[in-house]
Amino acid sequence: MKDIKKTDTQNIEEISEEELEEFNLPVIEEEKKPKRKKKAEHDLQVIDSDKDGEKNETPETALVFDETGHVDWFFKEGKKEEEIKTDFPELMELASLQNISYEDAKKECCLFEIRKIMKRIGKVVVKPNVGDDEIERILALQEKVSIKETLISPIYISTCYKICKKLNVFHNEVNAFIDFPLGEGSNKTKISAAIEVMNSHADGVCVMMSPIMLTAKHSKEFKKLIAKLGRICKKDGGIAFSVMELDDMQIKYLLRVIEKSKLSYITFIFGQVGEQELNDKMAVINKYRGKKTVKVMGNVDKADVVTELLKLNADVILTPYADKIGEELLKRFYK
Repeated sequence: MKDIKKTDTQNIEEISEEELEEFNLPVIEEEKKPKRKKKAEHDLQVIDSDKDGEKNETPETALVFDETGHVDWFFKEGKKEEEIKTDFPELMELASLQNISYEDAKKECCLFEIRKIMKRIGKVVVKPNVGDDEIERILALQEKVSIKETLISPIYISTCYKICKKLNVFHNEVNAFIDFPLGEGSNKTKISAAIEVMNSHADGVCVMMSPIMLTAKHSKEFKKLIAKLGRICKKDGGIAFSVMELDDMQIKYLLRVIEKSKLSYITFIFGQVGEQELNDKMAVINKYRGKKTVKVMGNVDKADVVTELLKLNADVILTPYADKIGEELLKRFYK
């Protein structure tokens, strides 16, 4: 009969159960170590996946990690039978870190991207008889989706201030649109209106101009007006022209004057124009523009049109339909 010694080259693990019985030694089963579990931040039970891909029995709410430590799958509370799969395990882990659900994390990410788009869009309000409820709706939506600005008729500036105070949203940018649509008021009237709205808590002023101001006869007068507006509008001031009424040399001259002034932007208003006309005018603007902001105004009512205009190097898109675009994006992506 062979004796078992520690010095033998044969390991105990290599001896069969029959041999162990022959030695009358007890058979000791190796203690199985529990699999390491990832820590969950939000009271969700964490389960490891088996190496062969099979998953353990799952409770009502669980995060399941694969061998690499990434979220493999997720069961939502109250929906044990529903397996939610995602191509973005990082988002699931972010949700766990923030102690929120995967759906809430996805919604917040969508809202973040919607706001990135809306920060390049401004809402234009120039129609008469706009009620306080409508203005409040616009300003509330501006706050929610981060609409770049509300460009509004001077008669509504005081109302906007009261509503912003009510909603506690004083970081909303509200600018007065003076002398729209023709810009034929006198320079004295323009200056007086600018001073009045700035004293009524407007964030800035955009003054509509007539193309006649770009003629040689009115050149000095135009430069003096620009200088005065620059001093009045310390935070955000600009002027607007109907770009289809300007030739290339007028656009060049205008952009050079703005670049040397204290005004922060120039707005080009496009009417009903074709794609080729739009591209041609934007090519001229881009050729002569400096570092000042270039805003484009038109009846843009869809987000994809906004992105096309942004591709033409417009910095901000001003449209009466900014709120509609924001609501459409919320409906499509923020569910």
